[in-house]
Amino acid sequence: MVAKSPTDAVPRGPSLVLACAVLTGVVALAYPVVSMVASQAMHRPIWLAAAIGAGLCWFSSLLGLVAFHCMRSAGNAMAGTMAAMLIRVSIPMAIGVFLTVRGGSLADDGVFGFVLLFYMLTLAADMLLMVGMVKSSAGGAMSSRGGDGGSRNG
Repeated sequence: MVAKSPTDAVPRGPSLVLACAVLTGVVALAYPVVSMVASQAMHRPIWLAAAIGAGLCWFSSLLGLVAFHCMRSAGNAMAGTMAAMLIRVSIPMAIGVFLTVRGGSLADDGVFGFVLLFYMLTLAADMLLMVGMVKSSAGGAMSSRGGDGGSRNG
């Protein structure tokens, strides 16, 4: 009978590729739903404004996940979290404000509202994925040291 090592019992979190795929799936599923509901509410097609909001937030979240993964792998998860937050906020907000201030059909269709909506959606998905990545690395570190994570009386 083969004995299992303590690392076999630790659930693995998402890898970077899996996290990116999950984030892409979330945005790909939300985009048509948000676009159809908004088109019905505004009584005109607003697919382009929704696509720009979804694309900006998806791209910045992917960049944030990559930055977090790279810095976490180098041993600095806190700096990775801060860098991911800066990337995730600055890109869609700056472009969304620019497009709104510039005016035109995208501003009339509410592109900044779509940026905010998809920002909140991708932020929630991104945070859940990042927590899973941190938990998997912390669980593996605890198991490799042989600790149980909480027992100090011994």
